[in-house]
Amino acid sequence: MTLDSFCKEYNVERVDFIKIDAEGSEREIIKGAKETIKKFKPRMAIAAYHLPDDKKVIPELVLSIRNDYKFKLVDKGEGEPVLFFF
Repeated sequence: MTLDSFCKEYNVERVDFIKIDAEGSEREIIKGAKETIKKFKPRMAIAAYHLPDDKKVIPELVLSIRNDYKFKLVDKGEGEPVLFFF
Protein backbone atom coordinates (compact mmCIF):
# COMPACT_ATOMS: atom_id res chain seq x y z
CA MET A 1 0.00 0.00 0.00
CA THR A 2 1.39 3.42 -0.88
CA LEU A 3 1.36 6.30 1.54
CA ASP A 4 -1.00 8.14 -0.82
CA SER A 5 -3.52 5.31 -0.83
CA PHE A 6 -3.24 4.89 2.95
CA CYS A 7 -3.89 8.59 3.55
CA LYS A 8 -6.87 8.54 1.20
CA GLU A 9 -8.39 5.33 2.57
CA TYR A 10 -8.08 6.41 6.21
CA ASN A 11 -8.86 10.10 5.64
CA VAL A 12 -5.57 11.26 7.10
CA GLU A 13 -5.89 14.98 7.75
CA ARG A 14 -2.25 15.81 8.35
CA VAL A 15 1.23 14.39 7.75
CA ASP A 16 4.06 16.25 9.51
CA PHE A 17 7.05 13.95 9.08
CA ILE A 18 8.14 11.08 6.86
CA LYS A 19 11.20 8.92 7.59
CA ILE A 20 12.37 6.50 4.91
CA ASP A 21 15.16 3.94 5.25
CA ALA A 22 14.06 1.11 3.01
CA GLU A 23 17.16 -0.67 1.72
CA GLY A 24 17.09 0.90 -1.74
CA SER A 25 13.33 1.33 -2.16
CA GLU A 26 13.33 4.97 -1.09
CA ARG A 27 12.58 6.25 -4.61
CA GLU A 28 9.54 4.03 -5.05
CA ILE A 29 8.21 5.05 -1.63
CA ILE A 30 8.62 8.73 -2.53
CA LYS A 31 6.73 8.14 -5.79
CA GLY A 32 3.94 6.47 -3.81
CA ALA A 33 3.77 9.48 -1.50
CA LYS A 34 3.67 12.10 -4.26
CA GLU A 35 0.19 13.46 -3.48
CA THR A 36 0.85 13.40 0.27
CA ILE A 37 4.07 15.36 -0.22
CA LYS A 38 2.29 17.85 -2.51
CA LYS A 39 -0.59 18.38 -0.10
CA PHE A 40 1.14 18.46 3.30
CA LYS A 41 4.82 19.29 2.61
CA PRO A 42 5.99 17.14 5.52
CA ARG A 43 9.52 17.34 6.80
CA MET A 44 11.40 14.26 5.68
CA ALA A 45 14.47 12.24 6.58
CA ILE A 46 15.48 9.90 3.77
CA ALA A 47 18.41 7.47 3.74
CA ALA A 48 20.79 8.33 0.90
CA TYR A 49 23.27 5.47 0.87
CA HIS A 50 21.63 2.36 -0.51
CA LEU A 51 22.11 3.17 -4.21
CA PRO A 52 25.24 4.88 -5.61
CA ASP A 53 23.39 7.92 -6.98
CA ASP A 54 20.91 8.43 -4.10
CA LYS A 55 22.50 11.73 -3.06
CA LYS A 56 21.72 13.14 -6.50
CA VAL A 57 18.52 11.37 -7.56
CA ILE A 58 16.50 11.60 -4.33
CA PRO A 59 16.67 15.43 -4.14
CA GLU A 60 15.78 15.67 -7.83
CA LEU A 61 12.78 13.42 -7.28
CA VAL A 62 11.52 15.29 -4.22
CA LEU A 63 12.01 18.68 -5.87
CA SER A 64 10.11 17.48 -8.94
CA ILE A 65 7.12 16.96 -6.63
CA ARG A 66 7.51 20.21 -4.68
CA ASN A 67 10.18 22.68 -5.66
CA ASP A 68 9.86 24.73 -2.46
CA TYR A 69 11.75 22.23 -0.29
CA LYS A 70 15.15 23.03 1.10
CA PHE A 71 17.36 20.07 1.91
CA LYS A 72 20.57 19.16 3.64
CA LEU A 73 22.73 16.06 3.40
CA VAL A 74 24.02 14.96 6.81
CA ASP A 75 26.80 12.38 6.99
CA LYS A 76 28.14 11.72 10.44
CA GLY A 77 31.00 9.72 8.97
CA GLU A 78 29.35 6.38 9.57
CA GLY A 79 28.76 5.77 5.86
CA GLU A 80 25.00 6.23 6.17
CA PRO A 81 24.19 9.76 4.98
CA VAL A 82 20.64 11.07 5.39
CA LEU A 83 18.88 13.74 3.37
CA PHE A 84 16.72 16.07 5.43
CA PHE A 85 13.99 17.99 3.61
CA PHE A 86 12.32 20.99 5.23
